[in-house]
Formats: sequence, C-alpha cells, structure tokens
Amino acid sequence: MGAARLEAALSREGQLNVDMAVVGRLEAKANHARALDDATSCNGATHMVTGMTVGAFAMYTGAALEARAGAAAGNIGGGAQFARTHEVLRQDGDFGACGRAQPGAEVPPHQCGALLRVELAPIGSDGALSSDAEQAQQAEADRLDRVADRWHTTRKASAATAGVAAVGALSGIVVVAVRSLQIDSAQFDRQMERDSRGGAFAEGDESAEIARLDAEIAGYKADRKVGVGVAIGLTLGATALAGFSGVARGREGKLRDRSASIRKRASVAPSFGPGFAGLSVAGRF
Repeated sequence: MGAARLEAALSREGQLNVDMAVVGRLEAKANHARALDDATSCNGATHMVTGMTVGAFAMYTGAALEARAGAAAGNIGGGAQFARTHEVLRQDGDFGACGRAQPGAEVPPHQCGALLRVELAPIGSDGALSSDAEQAQQAEADRLDRVADRWHTTRKASAATAGVAAVGALSGIVVVAVRSLQIDSAQFDRQMERDSRGGAFAEGDESAEIARLDAEIAGYKADRKVGVGVAIGLTLGATALAGFSGVARGREGKLRDRSASIRKRASVAPSFGPGFAGLSVAGRF
C-alpha cells in the first residue's frame, strides 16, 4: 500500500483501524539452512523465514461505530441519528471462517489463512539458524573471549617477566655471595701482609700491597651492596609479577567460564511452539 494513499485517507477520515483475527502459526521445522546445488542457490541469504502468523484482517478508515438516539415528549418529537461509514483499504481472509478454527488443526480453516506476521531467523556462517537474541549472546561471548585472550597474553608476559626478574635476583644473590668470599679473602691477605711486616704500622707507613688490598675490599663491599639492592628489588618485582600473573589467570578463567556459560545457554536452533493451537483472537489497533 502506498504511503500517499494512507496519508490521504487519514487526513480525510481522521483515523485508521485494523481488525484482526489470529488462528495460529505456520512453522519451519528446519534448524539449518542448506543452499541449493544449482546456480540460483541462495548463497547470499542472511535470513530465513521460520514462522508465519495467519488468520484474517481488515484495514479501513473511519470508525466502525454506528449510533442512533431519539427522544419524544408529548406531542413534541425529537430525534438524532449518527452514522459513520468506512472505506476498506485492504482486507484478506474471512472472520466468520476464522471462528471455525479447531484446536490441534494442522492447517487454518478455508479463507482464514491470510498472512499477518512473518518471523525471520538470521543465518550464521555455518548455515545454522539463530534468533537475534542468540546472536547478541554469541557476540557477547565472542567479546568475552577476546578480553580473555588479552588477559592470557598479559598473564604470559607477566610470568615471563617474573622469570627474568627471578633469574636477575638469583644473579644478584650470586654476586653478593662471591663478593663476600672475595672480601674475606682480601681481608685475610691484608692481615697476613701486616703480620709479615711485624704487626700494625704507623699512619702512612703501610705498604703498597696493603693499600691495594684495602682498595679491593672497598670495591668488593660496594659491589656487594649493589648486589644486595638488585637482589632485593628483583625479588620483590618477581613476586609482584608472579602475583599479577595469578590474578590474570583467575580473570581469564572467569571470562572463559562466563563465555562458555553464555554459549551453552544460546541455542543454535530457534525454538518454536505448537503449530495451530486453535486460538482465535480479534483485536482493534
């Protein structure tokens, strides 16, 4: 129907009405769309008709109401009459035939099979049918999986970095241990040097060898101090990264579980009710 015709009718009559009788639904029993083998197959189809509501309807302008009123008093009579006609714009089916619908019927009564509503189901990439709500659930599950993938990458990177930090901390501990041994060795050598020269020296009278050993000891102590700081820092860093990796693992697991739960709830095939229930409903909109 043209919009211009509807606009003109509405401007003239002031209102549009639709009477409708619904007797049931025709349903597709398929849950998967299969393309035909010939050259005219529906390879580009995005939706498939899965249900059609049938019955009878009539669309018309104006009101369907007719009213009459009259009054008389003595010899004086008065009366009023009001009637509105309506123009039928489109109709299909017979309302009387729809009233003969039987419960459990596989087909609608004769002259009561007008198409009132068409239901579509989106076709997935694999041909499986799903409702719009199910596709939204699938999209949400895909989004959760992408977020979980990012957490997985973060977890792997954190674990790898924690491993590197742990190796660095171990290296710092080794440096501290080695420098401690070197300090003990240098101090022993210095003591031996002093003993060989007859004990303690006056200030400024120490030999060059003792001065060299003192310098070595000071350098070893500085290295050990740095090693202690590095070992402590990297140990704390490795611990923090390991903890963050554990948090990332937990977050990833929760997202995976939530995604799996959504995918489990989302049925691949649309669910339909019984075919014809014999229900006849009339309504004006």
